[in-house]
Amino acid sequence: MRLVRDPLAAHQAFDQSLLRQLINSTVSDVVRKQEVSYDSVLYAINRGVAQSVDWRELTALKVIGMDEIAQRKGHRDFVVIVTVRDDEDMALIGVLPNRKKETVVAFLRSIPVELRASIERVCTDIYEGFTNAVKEEVSQARIVVDRFYVAKAYRECADNLRKSALRELKHRLEKEE
Repeated sequence: MRLVRDPLAAHQAFDQSLLRQLINSTVSDVVRKQEVSYDSVLYAINRGVAQSVDWRELTALKVIGMDEIAQRKGHRDFVVIVTVRDDEDMALIGVLPNRKKETVVAFLRSIPVELRASIERVCTDIYEGFTNAVKEEVSQARIVVDRFYVAKAYRECADNLRKSALRELKHRLEKEE
């Protein structure tokens, strides 16, 4: 662990920590895990995410990630977290106000053509708004489905097979068996 003596730097480091925890999580989850107020996380988002991306700071995107988070658990008010990953680190490059395909398309179109051409993979869930936007605007990129959703689909399929086999056995076998 590194000791941060500058209060501003410590504050920025904490904000960055909160922002990273938002990836694949909800604001409410981060509030609960870090024992901070809901507003603290929202303020970290507002302080840590620029209103626009300075694309000049990036030379290539290669792998970007898109994941929605619910602002409040149980509500349908999603925002989309857009990240970029290079060989060493992951950085937040955008928070989209909703998960509509049109919003995602607009964001992708805001990426300069040469940077957009450098995108090799987009890691996302199986939400069609994301996948269709990527197919339309970044056609060269390979869509990589988040392993959470692959595992969920696999478990669901295996569970359905188990239930079906159990029903069939109940009909074929005697009650004692």
